[in-house]
Amino acid sequence: RRSHREEPDTTTTVPLTNQTSRRYRWFNRTRSPVVPGYIVYEAAMKKVTVHVVYECHCPRSRRFIVSQLLPVYELLREYMHLRLLPFGRARVDNGTGGSDGGNRTTGNTTTAPSSANSTGGSVATGSPGDSGATESTDGGGSSSSSSNSSEHNSTSSPTITCPGGDKECHSSMVQTCVLRHVEETLTAVRIIACMSRYPDPHRVGRRCVEKHGLEWHMVDQCVTEQGKLLMLDMGKKTWLITGSVNSVPLIRVGGEASHVIQVEAQTNLLELMCERLHNQPEACRGRQNATRDGLPMNDTVSTGAPSVTTSQESATAC
Repeated sequence: RRSHREEPDTTTTVPLTNQTSRRYRWFNRTRSPVVPGYIVYEAAMKKVTVHVVYECHCPRSRRFIVSQLLPVYELLREYMHLRLLPFGRARVDNGTGGSDGGNRTTGNTTTAPSSANSTGGSVATGSPGDSGATESTDGGGSSSSSSNSSEHNSTSSPTITCPGGDKECHSSMVQTCVLRHVEETLTAVRIIACMSRYPDPHRVGRRCVEKHGLEWHMVDQCVTEQGKLLMLDMGKKTWLITGSVNSVPLIRVGGEASHVIQVEAQTNLLELMCERLHNQPEACRGRQNATRDGLPMNDTVSTGAPSVTTSQESATAC
């Protein structure tokens, strides 16, 4: 508490006029950042959105993921907003009666209601040869893709039909659950690429998941309890991007999905991405002429996995 006997402060303060105070306020405003730093960073690092609609067992889809998507995403992941949609040309039958009564992938998103029971219904086979899904997938664990005939005849739940049958539906559910539970997109891409290196991705799901540090029991539980529901939701997202899927992989870069985009993305995705980046990153400098063989992480033989394509698979259309 100040005493009245203390000498007064000899420092004088000049009162600010309206003009000077206005100038000082403007000075203080310019000294502080107008926009937060993270907003400026995001503006400078504007990402290119890339959607990839693919099928897990399609040779062309697997080849694109291994030879193009994985190495390019490892280089440019800070500049890419990647959305993977392992739904492809799968078909949804809403169970209104008859095999032709269901809606196909023609943009009708009402075929995948959000209230569908993930454990009910069935995932139908796409070919008669795959009707008996008795083979072990991923070394254990049951999946909603192995449904009995009574569930298949149920009219209260939609039915998903994959072009590659129940095995491909199971692989799609595994990869969908990986995308749901993984923390980093790069880890998910590596797991999917690991599965895509093998001609039977449904057999190596557990191996690839555990190889990259993800717990298999969590993925397997997701497939069993939520696999079908997540697949229906994946179908909705696919139909929002494109009304119909005639061939896979279907790549959409920056909202464009022309024929030129498909060809360039499957032959030199790095150049395609670098052309759309305003601030050229280090990976783009001198790499525009890189070919598929010149990209890193493209050696499938050195990893101990079989080749991505075989002579029998190369003749298979997808």
